[in-house]
Amino acid sequence: MLESKIKILFLATGWGDHGDRERLAEEAREIVRKIRLGSHRDRFDFASEWAVKISDLQEALLRHNPSIVHFSGRSKPGGLIFLDNKGEAKQVPKNALSSLFRILKDNVGVVLLNAGYTREQARALSEVVDYAISIDDQISDAAAIVFAAHFYQSLVYGRTVSAAFDLAVNQLQLEAMEGAEAPKLLVGRGVDQAAPFLDQQVLLPPANSDAFEGPAAKADQQIKTRLQDIRLKSVAAIGLTVLALAVLLASLGRYVNYARVGADQRKDAPLSEQKPRAGTDTASSDSSTSSELRKTDTTNSNSSRRAEPQEKIAPGFPPALEKVFHLNSRADTGLTVEQRDWVKISASGRIRLGFFAGLGDPDGVPGFQDYSKIVDFPHGALLARIANDEDGGWRLVGSKASFQASHSGLLELLVNDKDPGNNQGEFLVTVSIFHVR
Repeated sequence: MLESKIKILFLATGWGDHGDRERLAEEAREIVRKIRLGSHRDRFDFASEWAVKISDLQEALLRHNPSIVHFSGRSKPGGLIFLDNKGEAKQVPKNALSSLFRILKDNVGVVLLNAGYTREQARALSEVVDYAISIDDQISDAAAIVFAAHFYQSLVYGRTVSAAFDLAVNQLQLEAMEGAEAPKLLVGRGVDQAAPFLDQQVLLPPANSDAFEGPAAKADQQIKTRLQDIRLKSVAAIGLTVLALAVLLASLGRYVNYARVGADQRKDAPLSEQKPRAGTDTASSDSSTSSELRKTDTTNSNSSRRAEPQEKIAPGFPPALEKVFHLNSRADTGLTVEQRDWVKISASGRIRLGFFAGLGDPDGVPGFQDYSKIVDFPHGALLARIANDEDGGWRLVGSKASFQASHSGLLELLVNDKDPGNNQGEFLVTVSIFHVR
């Protein structure tokens, strides 16, 4: 079975005054922060929808196909309050809400109603989903945020839903917060509460794949699966052996090439600048940068140049151009990169990415893809490209990257945010360009 991505869909069910907006944003930020710290953070995605109206619910579930649905907002006795298309506050009947999840359940395993008086809605939901979490009585905004953040923290560390719920309640008790008795966990019939939630989120085979096969057919399938495993392990062992030999040959070739470059430098340098042979490899440079700068562009392997590699740069070779930028949106650097030049970019600092996403470093933040300029990369991450690339050409830089230019053009930098006008702070970005020898 193949592991699937666990998507958490955060639904802010309505906008009140400015205080309500701040509370909802703080809850989303705390959840994202806990996810980023977890040992299984790569298994989780976070998406959010804001000011959700009754008419938005079906579309949000269809588009995101989440594993966990998190409702947050105001409520009154009877459950959550939504806005209708006229902007009036209304409650969705509990049976209508459970019918929605019965029809569009798909991968949904958990529904968390993080607002007071939601017991009856959760009870109806527990008939169609594995886990429904409610807040039975009133609870403070601070306690609701702490409960939610620590619930997801435990899930990202691989705990069961029941254990994650208990730990979230325990955190309220540890901090002596009122309302520790308000959260309630309702479990569907036949659910194995001892199974970690991560293990339950898998891509299952079609329902009719072997439902009517007899014992002999099942045994035959097990034998086929075992033989396939053996073949895969054999191929993997051969592949590792070939890879080890390739690394050994590449290392030997690199040593020979460096020796040639050093000899050429000594031969061409004035006598006053020539150094003893033993000292030709004393240049100090960042090891990861040197290894990146030594890569060869194989697209010119059939050219008429001499046999020595033309794209090699001697260790410690100084950049032809270097420039520092203060960036929080998009920038045309004004730096021209020639084909086969090496570009090294390093970045530091943090930017507050608008109202909801919070602080982000050059590696970006999880989730919020709807707010990203380039949806294939983390929100708020530092990207780069060389202009005139017909395919878009954006690549992830993050805090550090090196690459060789496949064509000539101006270097562009981008903070991956669709609306950078409300960003605060900046990245400090250093760009170095190396001409190949």
